[in-house]
Amino acid sequence: MGQASGELERIVHEVANLVKQGYALTNVLKQVAGELIKDSSFNKMVFNEVRDSMVKISPGNVPVGLFTQCSMIPGYYLAGKSPSVNWGDISMHLLGKMLHNLAINELKARIGNRCVEGVEVMYNYDSWTLRGKPDLDCGDYYLEFKTIMGRVTKSRLLHDLIQAGFYSVAGKKNTYILYLVLIDGIFRTIVPIEVIPEVGGMVLYAFRLWVNSVKKGNIGALTAKTTSCRVCRFRDICIMRSRNPHEIVLPGRELLDDYLEYMKEEVAKAGVRVID
Repeated sequence: MGQASGELERIVHEVANLVKQGYALTNVLKQVAGELIKDSSFNKMVFNEVRDSMVKISPGNVPVGLFTQCSMIPGYYLAGKSPSVNWGDISMHLLGKMLHNLAINELKARIGNRCVEGVEVMYNYDSWTLRGKPDLDCGDYYLEFKTIMGRVTKSRLLHDLIQAGFYSVAGKKNTYILYLVLIDGIFRTIVPIEVIPEVGGMVLYAFRLWVNSVKKGNIGALTAKTTSCRVCRFRDICIMRSRNPHEIVLPGRELLDDYLEYMKEEVAKAGVRVID
């Protein structure tokens, strides 16, 4: 992006300073948005860059982050559907990336060479590939960063859990989710959750079901919803919008339920309220 890259780097630097100084997240967002809208050409450039980087789904490329949000989403991409995207979505996307990268860089600076940037892990089934990249590879385990506010849904925790489970089973080592907890927009603490490979086995099972249904031309056969439909970019065209999406019944669901209870208890200790 040429000059724009330098501008983005400057904004990231400013956001990092604001967060370290304890500014409310809403103030951070106002600062970022204010910088971005000053230059309409830059505004359009960033918008187009994010829009053009939308994931292209194919048999060799099904990102686990999308699949574990809702199995309808990769199906829509596969069918050539375009998600809705607006400046508000992009602003939040950029802000989330800034905070996320800040956390990773801070940790890397503190732990030295112990961890490196994660490389992609994959699971292949019948010419289809489910793939994803953990944030950091620390040799014996992975680290995955997630930012949560003062409240979080149970379905959000489930999404994070099965995504981390995929990293564990595909990479053959445990994954730690590091929840970066913000209360009233101010960083409070980190909650670590260890996820074992057994959890990921359920993700692979669901993926096989999904591949088999897609091959039969039915992208809606599996509707494993783990995040809110209200924030889905396909909500306006989703064939499930008039129905109640449900979570797929997975083998070993008891293990998932136990993990969810543990996660809820741990984040609650940090002042995070878990809602249904």
